[in-house]
Amino acid sequence: MTRLTIAAPHPDLTGRWVTSDLWVQDGDWAYRHRPRALEAQPVKAQRRKGLALRWPDSHTPSLSPSALRIDIVNESDSPWSPSGADDFFVAGFLLSPEDPPGTAARGTFFHYLGSEPAETLQPGAHVCVPVHLSPELWEAAAAGIHLVQALLVTLELRSTECAPLERIADPAHG
Repeated sequence: MTRLTIAAPHPDLTGRWVTSDLWVQDGDWAYRHRPRALEAQPVKAQRRKGLALRWPDSHTPSLSPSALRIDIVNESDSPWSPSGADDFFVAGFLLSPEDPPGTAARGTFFHYLGSEPAETLQPGAHVCVPVHLSPELWEAAAAGIHLVQALLVTLELRSTECAPLERIADPAHG
């Protein structure tokens, strides 16, 4: 379906916008005007600017997946503040040690918006947050060393480094 969204500044509210949608439905054009004032949001690339994900020095490969944590660091010279629906929910994905550097891990996860509230970070400050690794994914992983890549979901910020995590063979299952 072809859809066109048109946005224009709100006539009475500075920094707010109104939108209208046009689309083809059953061979005819359909139209919907949304008079509710919307606040313009910066794109994700702009909102994540200055942030980095870093594995803490305390990370060891023998951690339990439920103990995985990562630091969200403000590397910029100015305070970073969340906007809109930004939060600090971080999902973890598995890569194999044979995957080439720079590989973007993929997978599925459940994310409840606002489940890990974001906070303002001053320059150089960090906050340590849990990395949510799917228990089903971990149970299905073969024994051995895996690499965990972290993704700050609402900002689409990936960790540049992967953390090793060892899956011990379950004697009850083989």
